[in-house]
This record gives sequence, C-alpha cells and structure tokens, in this order.
Amino acid sequence: MPRSTTSRLQQRRWRVATVVSLALLACLVLTAEATACPTCKEAIAGDGGSHSSLVRGYFWSIIFMLSVPPMILLGLGTYFYLLVRGARRLDPERADQQLSILNRPLTPERRKQLEDLAHAP
Repeated sequence: MPRSTTSRLQQRRWRVATVVSLALLACLVLTAEATACPTCKEAIAGDGGSHSSLVRGYFWSIIFMLSVPPMILLGLGTYFYLLVRGARRLDPERADQQLSILNRPLTPERRKQLEDLAHAP
C-alpha cells in the first residue's frame, strides 16, 4: 500500500475515533439531563406547586426515549454502509460486475418471467 494511502486511512480512522469519542462524551455529560422517569407524573401531582425541576426532568426523559430508536437505526445503517463500502473497496472489479447487471437490457424471456411473477396470485 502506498504511503499516502496509508496516511489517509490513518487520518480517517483518527477522525472516526474522535467523532465517536465526542459522541460518547456528550452522552455521558447529558446523562444527568436524562435521569428522569415516567413516574415523575405522580410526584408532580403530589408536590404542591414547586415542580419546575420535575417538569424539566419529565421533558428530558421524553426527549431521550424518542431519540433512542432513530439513533439505533442510524448506527445500524452507518455500520452496514461502511461494511458494504469496505467490501467494494477490497474488490472493486466484483462491485462493478454487480452494478453492471442494472445496465444490461432486459431480454424478452426475463421480461416474461418478471411479468408472470408480478401477476402471480
């Protein structure tokens, strides 16, 4: 591997490691904001009026619960994207062959098969 490619690869790895580290740090710092639970509703009802901190905690718990599913999907999507990109980088000729199937004309036999499949019960 040429030296310039290796250094670019190392820079990319450092960049990814930095972003991941900053994201984890942000999660740790914001954990104090997300420590509320849904049972705070009963505590607010029995507090007698001074419940602004409980309302804020309740708000952050809802935000946290709503943000977790998109974060999981984003993480899995990113993982699979990087996995495919890495596989294509290792064997670019095979990736070109796989994409070339989209550029081939559709034969009448294949068209008939696809139409039969589309109209099958």
